Amino acid sequence: MLKKLVILPVLLALILTALLVLTASKGRIKNLVPPQVAKHDYVVMAVGDIACGPNDQDKDCQDKRTAELIKSTNPDALFLLGDLQYQDGKSEDFQKFFGSTWQQFNSLAYPTPGNHDYLTPGATGYFNFYQNFYKNKQNKDYYSFNIGPWHLISLNSNCWAVAGCLADTPQEKWLVKDLQDNPSKCTLAFWHHPFYTSGRQENLTAYRDFWKDLYNSGADVVLNGHEHLYERFAPQDNLGNKNDKGIREFVVGTGGINLYSFQKIQPNSEFRDNKDFGVLKLTLHSSSYDWQFISIDNQVLDAGSGQCH
Repeated sequence: MLKKLVILPVLLALILTALLVLTASKGRIKNLVPPQVAKHDYVVMAVGDIACGPNDQDKDCQDKRTAELIKSTNPDALFLLGDLQYQDGKSEDFQKFFGSTWQQFNSLAYPTPGNHDYLTPGATGYFNFYQNFYKNKQNKDYYSFNIGPWHLISLNSNCWAVAGCLADTPQEKWLVKDLQDNPSKCTLAFWHHPFYTSGRQENLTAYRDFWKDLYNSGADVVLNGHEHLYERFAPQDNLGNKNDKGIREFVVGTGGINLYSFQKIQPNSEFRDNKDFGVLKLTLHSSSYDWQFISIDNQVLDAGSGQCH
């Protein structure tokens, strides 16, 4: 009887211990965090030619509404296509006008300067505004980065400020090396002045070697501003021929300053709009992309999809 009385508490203790371990184990299983699933789709917005300045108040300025549109979309990144602050990119104007509504996107922004930004010598207003962005860049004039499986390239089309844009200039050599060092299924490049356009300046040949290098590497998309309008082209090679393996160009100069008229309509121009301010939305998939041009009235005016090469 004595042995039983001694053994019984021991058995009870063992049973209680086992129950506690099992309960704790179950609790840990319930609280396990599932493994992170890799994100395959990324939403980016793109637009240029944005903020009116102190002498533009007589214009139909819509930069606040394009900013509201971007905020409502909650994108993963924002590509700013130059001429961010009119008319001459002064530091005080960047802070007072552009910064008042667009500084909220600094953590998402990947900018490139436009010609109006350089009307302040050295584009110091622009570079001061984005000094935190550029401080760790090896070269502040052009740079590249990745978003998911996509390789993205920002170039500076103010050629006179960066020792040229044609073959064998420092920027073009950098572009060739960057493309070689970063082979990718999907590649997108952006700069301010368009190579192909039906706007005021027609086709700007200074960027022909950019286009040639990108085409030869199998790039997929080019984004530009400068012309205050929206235009989408069919995929083209560097000679302006429609080509399924070519690059699709979007001109998105609809960020808020006054809009321009179209001039000579270029071959392979598939969609044009110079009546609406708005922003280009791109959804980047692992081997394709979708686009939407969305007006400040939240209307989708142009949409489609493309495959990476």
